[in-house]
Amino acid sequence: MEELSIEKKACSVWSAPQTFIATFLGGPLAGCYLISNNYKAMSNPQFAKRALWGGVIGTAALFLVRFILEAFFPNLFEQVPPSVIAATACVLVLSHADIYQKKPVKELRKAGSSRHSYFKLIPVIIVSILCMFGMAFIYGFLISPSLE
Repeated sequence: MEELSIEKKACSVWSAPQTFIATFLGGPLAGCYLISNNYKAMSNPQFAKRALWGGVIGTAALFLVRFILEAFFPNLFEQVPPSVIAATACVLVLSHADIYQKKPVKELRKAGSSRHSYFKLIPVIIVSILCMFGMAFIYGFLISPSLE
């Protein structure tokens, strides 16, 4: 992986617990959006784009996995709660944030950067949920077979 550049400038960054909360409540898109913003603060727009696309692909993959599992194993979600899928997404996004951003974020914080407020998570989570409703609408009305 390429070396991340840290510019000594004042900016705000997202912490790993904030990334976890956003991913659990808003899906991979919300968590990857926060990771993307951290990469922008590190002056690395290429990784920022990759993180954002990872969130879009990860959210779509969650829907596909959910619908495929439900199609082949109709009683699966009666025995296993759907939150297992959300927890898996949280582990994946949080592990990325911990492995690739923990040290650079600490360096930015030492250089004078602040941490975003937890209240700023609310609009990120709401927008992510609206995007997921849009994906569900597209699947339900345009892709899935009709109920005739």
